[in-house]
Amino acid sequence: MAATKKKLTAWQKILVIITAVITVFCVGICSWYAYIQFFYPEKIITNTYEVGLQETTSGEARPFIEVQYFTNENKNGLETFEIKFNYLLDENQEEFFSQGLQFVADSINTNINFEYLVDSSQTQGELMGGSAGWYTGSRQYAYFGSYRTAEGSSIFNYMSQDDYENTSISTNPLSTDSAFRIQLGEDLFLMKFKGAEIEKNELSFQSSEKADYKFFLIFGYDIINNYYTYADPYFFSYLIFNSMDSVANGTNHNMIFEFGDLFNYYLYDENSNSYSNTEYENMDSVLQQMQSYYSIKITKSADGLRDSDESLFKTVKGNSGFNLNGDYSSGDYFTGESIFTADIYDFDFVKLLNDSYVLKFKNSFIETYKNFKNMKLNIEINLDILKNLNIQFAGFADDSGLENFKINKIYTLETVDGQLIETEITEVI
Repeated sequence: MAATKKKLTAWQKILVIITAVITVFCVGICSWYAYIQFFYPEKIITNTYEVGLQETTSGEARPFIEVQYFTNENKNGLETFEIKFNYLLDENQEEFFSQGLQFVADSINTNINFEYLVDSSQTQGELMGGSAGWYTGSRQYAYFGSYRTAEGSSIFNYMSQDDYENTSISTNPLSTDSAFRIQLGEDLFLMKFKGAEIEKNELSFQSSEKADYKFFLIFGYDIINNYYTYADPYFFSYLIFNSMDSVANGTNHNMIFEFGDLFNYYLYDENSNSYSNTEYENMDSVLQQMQSYYSIKITKSADGLRDSDESLFKTVKGNSGFNLNGDYSSGDYFTGESIFTADIYDFDFVKLLNDSYVLKFKNSFIETYKNFKNMKLNIEINLDILKNLNIQFAGFADDSGLENFKINKIYTLETVDGQLIETEITEVI
C-alpha cells in the first residue's frame, strides 16, 4: 500500500515562502558584494577644503590662522611660538572672536620643547585586532595622547573679542572639542578637530610597545600597545612648529599649508539653523580622501620676544606688562618700572631633612634677568602644582637669589572649596 503524502499546512507554506525570499535576498546581497569586491572599479571621493581670509558682514577681514615665531637665535629674548585662530562669533557673521596658544621658553637660555603625553584617563585602549599564528599571535590596542611643552617652556591659552586690545586667559581652553565657525567661499561651516577619530596612520602614530604576554590553553599571544596622538589644537600647533625650520627668518606673508584628515567640516543650513557633516559615507570600493589647504599668515624672526607689545596677544606668560628692555611699559605702575612674574618653574627645589622643600632661583634665571635694572618681580607660588608633585613648600633657601632683584610681591595660589585663593607672603620665610 502506497504511503499517503502529507500536505503542508497554511503556516508551513507561509514559512517556506518567507524562507525562500530571505534565501534569495541573502544570495543576491552576497553576489553583489562579491561582484563589487572582485569586478567593480575602486572609486575615490575627494573632499578638498581651502580655508583663507575671513570677513564679517561689515567688511572687517582677518586670516583664520596667524602664526608668529621668535626663534631667539640672537639670544636676546625668549623663544616664543604663537598661533592665533580668528573665527566668527556666531551665525550672524557680524563679529570675530579669537583664541590662541603661546608656547614660550622659560628663559633666554632655554628652548621650546614638545613632549608626547599619553591620556591618563584611558584605562583600556581601543582593540585594533591582531594576528594569529600556530603557536602565538598578537592583540593590538590603540591608546591616544597629546602634545604639551616639556621642561624649559610653558603654554598659555588666551582669548579676546577685540583682537587682543583686551586679553584674558581662556575660560574655555582649546581642546579636542573645540570648533570654529569659518567661511569657505560663500558658505558657513563649523570646523572641528577630529580628536580620536583621526586615522591611525603614520601621521598620528607615535610609538609601539610590547606590553604583556597572555596564555590561552596551550597557546599564547602578545599584547601590543600602539600610541597615537589626538587631532587637536596642540598637535596642529606641533605640526606647524616643526614646519618652521624651512621658513626663512624675516618672513612676513601668507603661506599655503596642506593638512591631512585632521578636521570634520559641518555645513550650516540657514533654513534649519543647524550644521550637517559634509563627509560622504564610506562604502565598499569607495575610498574617501580628505584634503585641507590653509592660508596662514606667517611671521618669523631671529630675535627673541622681549616685550608684550611684540606678541600677537599683547601678553607674555599672562603678563601684559612683560618687558626685557628696561623701559617703562606698564600703565599699572607709576614707578617707571615694569613688572615680571616668576613662577615655580623658575626655581630649583632644595629638599630639607623633614621632606619639605625650599626654593632657589635657577642660575639661568638669575643670569638672564639680574641686569634689568628697571624691572620688579612678582613671585607666584602655585601650591596646587606643588601638591601634585608631592612637594611641601617651606619657603626660600638662604642662597635663593632673591637679593638679585627688586621684589614687588610674593604670593601663593591654592584652590580652596573650588576657588583659587591668592595669599600674599609679607615676610620671606
